[in-house]
Amino acid sequence: MRWLIRLVRTSFGAYKDENGRFRDAAACLSEIRDAQALIETYDALANKYAEKIDKRSFTPIRRRLTERRQRVSRQQDLEGKLATFRRAMVDARARAEDWTVEGDGFDVVAVGLGQTHKRAAKALETARDRSTAANLHNLRKRVKYHRYHANLLSAIWPNVLSPHADVADDLGDRLGQHHNLAVFRQTLADDEDAFGDLQHVDGFVALIDERQSALQAEALILAIRLFAKRRSTFAADGRRIGMCGGTKRCCTTRNWFDFTVHGRRAWLGCRAVSPPSNHGERNLTDDERQQTADADRRPLRPRQRLRV
Repeated sequence: MRWLIRLVRTSFGAYKDENGRFRDAAACLSEIRDAQALIETYDALANKYAEKIDKRSFTPIRRRLTERRQRVSRQQDLEGKLATFRRAMVDARARAEDWTVEGDGFDVVAVGLGQTHKRAAKALETARDRSTAANLHNLRKRVKYHRYHANLLSAIWPNVLSPHADVADDLGDRLGQHHNLAVFRQTLADDEDAFGDLQHVDGFVALIDERQSALQAEALILAIRLFAKRRSTFAADGRRIGMCGGTKRCCTTRNWFDFTVHGRRAWLGCRAVSPPSNHGERNLTDDERQQTADADRRPLRPRQRLRV
């Protein structure tokens, strides 16, 4: 829900209070969730390198993680935490009946969409300059919000925004795996003796480092492709799509040219996207490119607005 209200944060007066409530509700399950995530991360890594390792050597690590999860579940009162979380969601559903946003049409979501894209692009710049676990985790959080927004709006222009959301999903998955491995690595470092023979622990850490390096390289490539468009261009495209309601005329001429000229294959992560049938797979002519460039410089003309 936080991603949804973030999309309309400038038009939603209750944003700050509701965002805090949802954040606190999720936080009550964080320790239990993290303990389970460590086990899933171990299993995924062991399966990834199953042909290169002897899993029996790392059995103490897996056993320790299982004991840790059981202990956390007892200490944290899992049933009680889940009941608390459920009550918070039921209360939120009741409050949502009275939620209102100021404004009308695409303007309600335009600012949130642009801000989310901008923050994700900035997080990418930071992660490229210094690819620390913290910076990549921050990129993951920004990409997650952007993915949810793109997925929500994909019904307006599915030919472009659906593949875009798919690439963001792939990127978020890789960054999520990277973060889980970073937490796992730190967990092993904090209490090495508890996880068995130090030589075996060091060997497992080496696998973590190898996998993290691969995930980091894959993620940065996807992120560069995903955010090839500048924020201003992305927001302008979104506004055009929203104001025309995804009609055929708007989404098969100037807007389609925009995405092609600015590098649709780069922006979509080199995913194959079928263009509208009346446009074909041909390249744009010089006249079409000039027409598109001129269109980008012209102010947008109001069209029928999408009701939000």
